[in-house]
Amino acid sequence: MADVPASELGVNMEEQISKKSLLGNELPSDWPKITPDVEYQNRFKEFTPGVDHPIEKFSIHLEQGPKKLSYLAVEHTNNPENPQFDALEQNFREMKPQIVLHE
Repeated sequence: MADVPASELGVNMEEQISKKSLLGNELPSDWPKITPDVEYQNRFKEFTPGVDHPIEKFSIHLEQGPKKLSYLAVEHTNNPENPQFDALEQNFREMKPQIVLHE
């Protein structure tokens, strides 16, 4: 099934974004929001696979007070010489994460 933009399905993304926590509490107005689909899709413009690095172009970082969440986008590869591994190591050194989840 091809990806169809939400707008073509008649879905208003602003209405779909929850303004409440998982417990049903109202979120503060400065609560971080994930990049809207349209804005994220614009990151594909002028992206050259094999030249540009996904970690720099597609990673997402959210902050709320002292809490930070980073999603590092990477290319699936088995090549140990791929420069993204150096970028990942640098990001890990700078972020000093408490928890790491990976696919």
